Amino acid sequence: MNKNYTPKYYLPRVNPNDNDPREYCNCCDWQDRYSLSLYWEQSNNIRYNNSGCYINSTGDDTPVPPLPIVSPASRAQTLVDLGRLHPMQINIATGGKNFPDRNGGPVFPPFQDDVWSATPPLDDFILSGGQGGEISTVNLTDNQIAILTLFAIRQWPRLRLSAGQLLNVEWLYDRPRLTRGYRAFITRDGWNPNARITRAQLEPFPFWQDINQAIPYWRYPAALQPKTHHAISIPFNKRGHHVIVLLWLIADFEDAVYQAFDIEIDSNIVY
Repeated sequence: MNKNYTPKYYLPRVNPNDNDPREYCNCCDWQDRYSLSLYWEQSNNIRYNNSGCYINSTGDDTPVPPLPIVSPASRAQTLVDLGRLHPMQINIATGGKNFPDRNGGPVFPPFQDDVWSATPPLDDFILSGGQGGEISTVNLTDNQIAILTLFAIRQWPRLRLSAGQLLNVEWLYDRPRLTRGYRAFITRDGWNPNARITRAQLEPFPFWQDINQAIPYWRYPAALQPKTHHAISIPFNKRGHHVIVLLWLIADFEDAVYQAFDIEIDSNIVY
């Protein structure tokens, strides 16, 4: 959702770990339009752009809102922990909810009355929902992130799991939306970890999904509230390093929120 704002040359930048907000001179490139997070843009009466600077503020130094995923840590959260990403930037990994289709338009049946999907992300930018800029760093390979961070990390951290084990995901929403559901995709056997994630790198169908059947969405606002917890069963036929792409599908908006996790599936233990 793009909006223009009046340039302000000295803007506080909030660091949740710093009680003394510092002033940055023209800390954002105001020549561009910014894709603001639909979910946080008016939280606590503060508006943020995608560099984490807030604009049109009330002057309140309220700490930044909570992250969209509490646990486990996604690739985006790893970048926040490294200081490579502002916490607010996690929320802008949004793109068309019709993925893995390449075209926007009506949502998959029988939910065509949901707000139509924007164009889903292009290959190589899937993990950021198609977004460029700093958030697109989540699309980098192990080798690329190692070089970018000067080997502060040598690879994306892995969640160590066993085949059939449950991956417990917790969400925290600052501004819940009417939710169609959630879908999780995983990389194919023999995928190339030295290349960015494309549709060809992923299994063609979600290995897990939780879709709310209430239609049309505007008649069932109470039933279409987002869930705070998922228990996602890891496929029994997968071994080794894989990437999971988790989508939060929003019924009353054109985008989904994209999050990516690296997992290491134990080859010896099966739950």
